Amino acid sequence: MDLKFRLLRHSSELHVDPAAAVFYIYCLKPCPTDALPLSRSSLVRPAAAMGNAKSGVVSKEILEDLKLNTKFSETEIVQWYENFKKQCPSGRISQEEFQAIYSKFFQESDAKSYAQHVFRSFDTNDDGTLDFKEYIIALHMTSTGKTNRKLEWAFSLFDVDKNGYITKNEVKEICGAIFKMIPKEEINSLPQDENTAEKRADKLWKIFDKPNDGRVAEGEFIQGVLDDETALRLIQYQPMK
Repeated sequence: MDLKFRLLRHSSELHVDPAAAVFYIYCLKPCPTDALPLSRSSLVRPAAAMGNAKSGVVSKEILEDLKLNTKFSETEIVQWYENFKKQCPSGRISQEEFQAIYSKFFQESDAKSYAQHVFRSFDTNDDGTLDFKEYIIALHMTSTGKTNRKLEWAFSLFDVDKNGYITKNEVKEICGAIFKMIPKEEINSLPQDENTAEKRADKLWKIFDKPNDGRVAEGEFIQGVLDDETALRLIQYQPMK
């Protein structure tokens, strides 16, 4: 089963965001075998070159870091970097570019708000762009990581102000963004207690057993979702089969 099919299939499963497939389709299409450099030395640049946007090879430091922190092989990382540089010569993806690609997965609804939040959760250094390292780590977390890692990413999505806690207002904001992605015909099929963004947020917040002005830490969020299948469904949008 090729990677593109796996990512598209997984995009509707447990916390595997369509962003994983977005990045593969946009930037990470494998190079033809005969187009790949022949030696490892031609693929890897010394760490001193890291940060050189004009460099056509991945730095050794970034390569080793990604091998350590993801399940991707050196060959996969190198192939994807080559294509990343071809599609993104600047070495960065802007929020506008990300939103445009993301929206293609939801042509019958509005994914702009949700895409903004996904982008924010991936942009770990808050510079308004995604570099190769940020996105590969995000791809790993949303498509190949363990359940807890995926829930850690889900927490970062709901933690809008990045202060380490989730409030009910933040839950409302993300649930509102999720709701915009649901096509109208699917909304009509939702249970009465979650057929609006407000109801969805209220239902999710009650699961954490916190007062309206309370807050939820990462560990509480992860445990709450693991303990309740309803919460698992409410924190994401799963298109109807």
